[in-house]
Amino acid sequence: MSTRPHLNALGRPRRIKVDLGEESSLPSLPFPVEVGEAGFFLVKGSDGYKLLSVICPHQGGEVQDEGEEVFTCDGHGWQFDKNDGVCVNQPHVRMRAVRVDIEDGRLSALVRPE
Repeated sequence: MSTRPHLNALGRPRRIKVDLGEESSLPSLPFPVEVGEAGFFLVKGSDGYKLLSVICPHQGGEVQDEGEEVFTCDGHGWQFDKNDGVCVNQPHVRMRAVRVDIEDGRLSALVRPE
């Protein structure tokens, strides 16, 4: 049995729809979310809910939530705003974001499970 992900026409892993639950019953944000091997933080910024990847765009370290006002990369200490993922150290850099939709009070997102 193959463990390879299903690929789309471009050879990329297909996105899967992830149900994140009822908006009214969300735990406090940011909230960690796992999709396959991929880790995210569910956040709410000025443009709505989104999932921010825990993979640092700088050099691929893991971004962590240590309870401060920002997420911090364990590799080089880069910090990211918890609402929109903008880097405090380099404002032109952002955490990878996935849009979260709300339908009938439920949150969902299309995510690549890589």
